[in-house]
Amino acid sequence: MHTHAIKLNWNATHVSPGVPVAGSGLNFNPDCRAQQRCAHDRDNIEKQESKILKQHQMSFTCMHASNRPSIKRTHTYIPSFKASLSHRSIEFPNQHKLAKMWQSKAIVFFFLLAVSLRESTAAQPLLTAITKNPSTSRYTAPLNAGRPLILDLNTGAVTTPCSGGQTTTRVTLSANATDGSRPLSPVSFPAAASCSSTGASVAGLGRSTLSFPAQVASTQKVSNSFALCLPSDGKTGFSGTGFGAAIFGGGPFFLAPPADRPSITTLLSAGVPLVRRPATRNPAAYYVAGTGIAVDGLRVQGELTLGLSTKIPYTALRSDVYRALINAFDRAMGRAAKVAAVAPFELCYDSSKLSPSRLGYLVPQVDLVLDRGVNWTVVGGNSMAQVNSGTACFAFVEEKESFGGAPAVVVGGFQMENKLVVLDEEKQTLSFTGYLPAMGFSCSNFNFTT
Repeated sequence: MHTHAIKLNWNATHVSPGVPVAGSGLNFNPDCRAQQRCAHDRDNIEKQESKILKQHQMSFTCMHASNRPSIKRTHTYIPSFKASLSHRSIEFPNQHKLAKMWQSKAIVFFFLLAVSLRESTAAQPLLTAITKNPSTSRYTAPLNAGRPLILDLNTGAVTTPCSGGQTTTRVTLSANATDGSRPLSPVSFPAAASCSSTGASVAGLGRSTLSFPAQVASTQKVSNSFALCLPSDGKTGFSGTGFGAAIFGGGPFFLAPPADRPSITTLLSAGVPLVRRPATRNPAAYYVAGTGIAVDGLRVQGELTLGLSTKIPYTALRSDVYRALINAFDRAMGRAAKVAAVAPFELCYDSSKLSPSRLGYLVPQVDLVLDRGVNWTVVGGNSMAQVNSGTACFAFVEEKESFGGAPAVVVGGFQMENKLVVLDEEKQTLSFTGYLPAMGFSCSNFNFTT
């Protein structure tokens, strides 16, 4: 650091201890009364002092070693000083250092301001309600100005009816920003859409840059991931109201009451890697590798691939896999409660002879054993469909029209109900919770009040 320094020594007869030097507001060290007299008289010292102070270029150091004052000049202009006691200096920073100091402070200030503004306008995930239509078993969300779009995990684009022979168009989609516990404010954004050949409006959730989750991620600057909490209609399912929720863009996911319950994302399984199937006719579909199927803890099927679908109501299995599962479940259940089959199911039971619980009917547990040792566990609430007031059926069906490259198992909507299912395209993983009613709540517990 460059400073102006004037080194002064004088006799005690010239300066009293602790008395300010005239015009400076500074006290000389009383030790400066030491043994030697100044080479200059008091008037000369005051003149030099006054001149230097006017230029704001001075620091005093009391020195015993020198009989003569010396002045060393540089360029400074603001008298910001540190306190002076015995044998210490009062220093004024030079202009260059002061400029750097203020420049650094300005950088820090604007950085903090930018962070603050960014946080105040931080991107937020989007929330939508999900409704299950009991007559079609389709799940819809009011994403097009309140009009419902069908949620389809196997479609890679948003589709909408068009006119005039168009193949693509632009639509405005809408949802609500959320903190994971409730809707905060409406959000609308433009999206690319394909023209529907069937006249249906679909929110494609598949693996594509034109899917609904991908376009939310792009326009809202959030994660390309989403969480589905599909509702049960309370008729075929064991419990539910037919209303669930989906959050696009990551973040927590709270179900209430109670209000102090932690995010149910804390209950998610480890991520199971998503895999691509080059042979499949649908590259937008989600697949994971499985190592087997077990009924009541007994393995009945070896390695296989599983897909996910919200388009089919019940889990469909390739013929050989289906037969192994049906036979194992039939043996485990016994014949005491068995009744005539009700299409499309093969195994049906007198529900009055089945024991109800928070897990649904107490029936043999089915485990789809996935990669990394993660189990997709199917308890009674997801395995037994109530087809009428007195009959519940094992809700797995045979895939009659399989095609080349089709997975051995496609998990249908019923087996996903009242679970939180998270598909993360950025991490390329699938994760999920257990059956939520077993923990005292369901997908219908999301708080949609603002």
